[in-house]
Amino acid sequence: MPGLRRLWLPFHTATPPGQATAAGLMMRLARALIDRDYRDPDAWVTKGRTLFADAAGRWTDPAISREIGGLLGNDIGQMRLQFNARSYVVEPAYRDDNLALWDFGVQPDSPTETIELAVDSVRIEQRDDTGGRSTDDNVKPDETLRAKASAVTLLDGFPVATYPEWDYATRTERADWTTILEAEAAVSAQPFAPSTDAEAMRRITELTRDASIGRRVRHKGQRDGDALDIDAAIALTIERRAGAISEPRVYQRDTPGPRDLAILQLLDLSQSTADRDRRGRTVLDVERKAAAIMAAAVDAANDAIAVHGFSSDGRERVRYLRIKGFEEPMDAVVRSRLAGLGSSHSTRLGAALRHAGGYLAGRRAFRKVLLVLTDGEPCDVDAPDPQYLVEDARRAAQQLRRRGIDIFAFGIGEDSFPQLDRIFGERYTLRVPRIEVLPQRVMQLYAELKK
Repeated sequence: MPGLRRLWLPFHTATPPGQATAAGLMMRLARALIDRDYRDPDAWVTKGRTLFADAAGRWTDPAISREIGGLLGNDIGQMRLQFNARSYVVEPAYRDDNLALWDFGVQPDSPTETIELAVDSVRIEQRDDTGGRSTDDNVKPDETLRAKASAVTLLDGFPVATYPEWDYATRTERADWTTILEAEAAVSAQPFAPSTDAEAMRRITELTRDASIGRRVRHKGQRDGDALDIDAAIALTIERRAGAISEPRVYQRDTPGPRDLAILQLLDLSQSTADRDRRGRTVLDVERKAAAIMAAAVDAANDAIAVHGFSSDGRERVRYLRIKGFEEPMDAVVRSRLAGLGSSHSTRLGAALRHAGGYLAGRRAFRKVLLVLTDGEPCDVDAPDPQYLVEDARRAAQQLRRRGIDIFAFGIGEDSFPQLDRIFGERYTLRVPRIEVLPQRVMQLYAELKK
């Protein structure tokens, strides 16, 4: 577009600094693309300039930005340069993500050469010595975390997967150490009908309905709105110069679009959830109420939610129950499964987290959230060291977060839950000593989701 180089060039003042940073390289590349006289010794900037020049015949195709950006982003990851996508601001100041100018509609899936940056902005590698011991405390998890088939057949469910387990004492990851036995939860003759406060349900439903998750819908060509519709303004100017008169619909309005949120609730079904509080209620009773209330509210808001449960009897018998699938409605069948749940055995939390993460990883959603409802005491019959399973669960939670899955824990009961803080982090551990405070905790959770 004639004149824009003269208008924008003064804003591009980036020069090669002493130490390269991801944001700095992007600023230097931006100047290299607009300023023909600019010279930069960095190979990454030169590569970006060359890729853009080679695509000169396709400059009208916006897809080249994704293709070239994917290649350059992969190089950023290889160079291990720190980059925080959440705090990054495009420079110079006049530049933005172009949403104010263009609407490309629904875009296809990203090509394989996408930016491969971990949440913690570093690429982590695993190095093993000759004895198989990891020499890196932050061993990069298997990117797919795909479970390998198990040949074990038990009555508690069908063996569907094996997962590794982290031994914090020897700093090694034991491959194929735990076996998941999966089954659909049994149906009870009486559906579970929690007696809940109507006002609490109303507040939760309003919160889920108003939550802004996913891409917003843009309405263009409006009589009034929040911003100027550039295309409509140009078209109107052309019409008026041509002598035509038309209605000035030159504004655009953004409204919340369909939410794109997937939530999986994971219930602890170990024997400790049968313990009763001073009012005579078991932890499992509170878990069932929490699951029913939240599932009903989120389901009513047209978001995807699943409810699963787990318990364990040693590393080869981690029982995993499907109570509600993502595509199932919150109906009498699901409530009957909730009613049929019982408390038994132990809590091998790490294996359950990995398996639940696999379900979420398979969902196509803008945001994926794993909610764990537990009494906060990971343990099992073959793990005498109580810290062993805590550290393994902590490692599993960290691996899932690196895959873009948000994890929160609801601590059910009057305990202080120090182990949950260790596993999930204090910010992501929500304490629910009584069912009456559940709406407040749910509001806190959705407040986090909307950030």
